[in-house]
This record gives sequence, C-alpha cells and structure tokens, in this order.
Amino acid sequence: MKGIFKNKLVLIAVVLLLFLVLFFIWKMRTTNNSVNTKKTSVSTTTNDELEKVDPSVKVKLIKLNKKNTVELSIIGIPEGTESIDYQLSYKTVTKGEQGVIGTISNSDFINNSVKREIFFGTCSSGKCVYHKVSGDINVSLTFSGNYGERIFEKDFSLKM
Repeated sequence: MKGIFKNKLVLIAVVLLLFLVLFFIWKMRTTNNSVNTKKTSVSTTTNDELEKVDPSVKVKLIKLNKKNTVELSIIGIPEGTESIDYQLSYKTVTKGEQGVIGTISNSDFINNSVKREIFFGTCSSGKCVYHKVSGDINVSLTFSGNYGERIFEKDFSLKM
C-alpha cells in the first residue's frame, strides 16, 4: 500500500513538473513574439507611410555654374516646421549609387522659404572628387514640426 502511494506521489510530482516546464516555455515564446512584433513594427516605417506635404510647397532643383553644384529651393514651408531633412540620391558613371544628406533648421528659413547649395562629390584635404551624375536626381524631403512629419519626393532631370 505504501509503495502504491509513493508511486502516485512521484507520478503527480512528474506531471506537475512537466506542466510547469511547458508553462514556462509557452510564456517565454509569447514574450519573445511580442518583443519581436514591437521591433518589427518600429523598423518598418517607410516614407510611403508618411503623409505628403501640402501641394502648396514648391521645390526646385537648379544647376548652378559652380562645378557639380545645385541649389535646392523650398518655397511655402508649412507653419510650425522645425526642420527639413533632405536626401538627394543619384547614380554616377563610375561610383554607382551616391547621395547627399543633411538637415535644414528653421533658423535658416526666410519668409517660409530656404535655399541650400549642394555639391555632388567629396572633398578631403583640399582635394575634391566630382561625381559625374548619370540620370535623374531623386529628392526626398522630410518636414518635421508641431504637425508631425510630412514627406516630399520627386525626381529631377538635370544635365550635370
């Protein structure tokens, strides 16, 4: 009788232990899935998900007489804009895909407008390497302000 009682206790203990192990495994998997879901949702934000800037904003890209330099002109910047992040990307004949990035702060705005000279190439130690642009120049602007973020994107065809 004592042997049967001991066997039942051992069996109950093993079942409880197995239940606890399975519970902890299940709990760990659900916790990891929720963490991975949060990471994925944060990292998948793209420009396609941002609202477009108001069409009253006018953007021009003008080739300047300076070698490999353009002027980025933005007119009609929305009220409340604190900064504009810009990214110009282009293909080159020898270096492949290249780009220029930067930020324009609201302290540079004059009457809701701004102009910025942008050089296509790199300079180091007084020597500049000019990029020979091949094809269109993609301009992507992200306007940030008290309204959130808005996006502007357009391809410009300039002979560089």
